[in-house]
Amino acid sequence: MNNSGMLERQPAREGAMRGDAAQVQRRLTTSERVQVLLVPWGFVAIYAAIYVGLVLPRAASGHVLAVIVAAIIACVWLVFAVAAVTFSRDVLAGRWPA
Repeated sequence: MNNSGMLERQPAREGAMRGDAAQVQRRLTTSERVQVLLVPWGFVAIYAAIYVGLVLPRAASGHVLAVIVAAIIACVWLVFAVAAVTFSRDVLAGRWPA
């Protein structure tokens, strides 16, 4: 700090990391890949089980609001499933972690 109480910009140190510096990457082992993939797919599976167990029976009753809510929840599940597929492709192709 200078005398006026304002912060001063400090010059970059020698060897300091910059935005264009090379990143250190470590390849995931097979067991680590399986563990990483279980997280999104486990969530999608649990979400689907809750949907089938709780939401579909209400929607099957035919009440209009229940059918609309079930359709919205199904769309949300579809978004999660697409995200899980995309993430899985990145992990299996070695583009994650980056």
